[in-house]
Amino acid sequence: MNATVPSPNIPAPSVPPPTTKAVKPSYQQLDFPYLCFAFIAFALCFGPILWILPISQGDREGYAMLLAVPIMFGAFIAGIVGLVQSIVYRSEWQLGAMSTAGVVFMLTWALDETTMEIAAACYAVMLISFCGGWFFFRRRKMKKAERAGIGS
Repeated sequence: MNATVPSPNIPAPSVPPPTTKAVKPSYQQLDFPYLCFAFIAFALCFGPILWILPISQGDREGYAMLLAVPIMFGAFIAGIVGLVQSIVYRSEWQLGAMSTAGVVFMLTWALDETTMEIAAACYAVMLISFCGGWFFFRRRKMKKAERAGIGS
């Protein structure tokens, strides 16, 4: 005896699928991650900037000991915060690119010194170009677009 109970044909409720709308971050929210990467660029360029200053070698070494260690520690913290912020603001591909380049730069520490110097120079150029592009061009455009949207 094979008795099966017929299932009732109850129509499924017509509920629209949930829509996820990506909210574009404002320019004010993006200032902090770009500032983190700009600080890393400053920390990378601190040594060469100190080297070209017209001061004695003893003064250079003193400034390096006094300022370089806190600046490098701050750059390490800024790198971690920038990495987290680049995950939070995934829509900004520049943040993701700078984070990836930062991780690659950290991995070059295991290689020889020449490779690390080349990677540091490329990383600094990337940071300066992306952060400069943000603060001098893209931020201004987003600010105007947001103000135009609020005013209408």
